[in-house]
Amino acid sequence: MEDLKEYLKVRKNLYLFIAKAFYKEADEAYFTGMKQRIPVLKTLGESAENNELINGCIKMEHFLDSITDNAKTIESLSCEFAFLFLGVMGAVGEASIPTSESVFLSAKKIAMQNERDEVLKTYYKYEMNVDKSFTEPEDHISAEMAFLAGMSQSAVDALEENDETKVLELFQAQDEFLNNHLFKWAYKFCDMLRVRAKSLYFQSLADILHGFLITDALFVKEMSGGNEGELLDDVK
Repeated sequence: MEDLKEYLKVRKNLYLFIAKAFYKEADEAYFTGMKQRIPVLKTLGESAENNELINGCIKMEHFLDSITDNAKTIESLSCEFAFLFLGVMGAVGEASIPTSESVFLSAKKIAMQNERDEVLKTYYKYEMNVDKSFTEPEDHISAEMAFLAGMSQSAVDALEENDETKVLELFQAQDEFLNNHLFKWAYKFCDMLRVRAKSLYFQSLADILHGFLITDALFVKEMSGGNEGELLDDVK
C-alpha cells in the first residue's frame, strides 16, 4: 500500500507539471523541472512499452541539451505559445489550437458548451473546484488534468483511511472521466500541436502528453478492475 501511495503522489505531480505547459509560458524553472521528471516519465513509458512517451522524452532531452541561451529560448517559446494557443502572430484567418473540450466536441465548436457543464458536474461530485486563479474554461485540457491530479490525492487520502471501497470508486470515476472526456479530444489536440509546433519543445510535449495519458489510463483501468484491451481498442 505504501508503494501505491507514493506512486499516486508522483502521478499527481506529473499531471500538474505537464498540465502547466498548456496554460503558462515556459521559464527556466520549468526546464529544470522537466529535466528532473524525464527519467520518471521514461521509466513509465518503458514499463508500459509506450514508445510515444519514450520518444517524447528523448526529443525533450535533445531540446533541453541544445539550449545555449535561456533568455532567448524562453522569449522564443513565449512567442510560440502565443501563436499556438492565443491566436497571436498567426496567418490571417488562422485560428489558435483550441485548448478546451467544448471547442473540439460541441456542435457549435465554441467554448463553454454542454461538454464543459458535464465536466463541472464531475468536479462538483468529487469536490474538485478549479483554482480561482485559473481563468480558462473548466474543460481546458489543463483543468481536466488537474482534476485527475486531485483524484490521485483523494485516493491517497482514502488509502490512509484504509477505505478500499472509496479507492475503487475513485479509480472507476477516473476511468470513466478519461473515456468520456480526455480521450475523446486529447489526441486531436496533440495531433494539431505536432503539426503547428515549430520548436522541438512543443513537438515533444505533444508526444509526452498523449503518451502519458495512455500509459496512465492503463494503470487506472487496472486499478478500477477493467480490461486493458478494451481501452486500447478505443484510444486513438
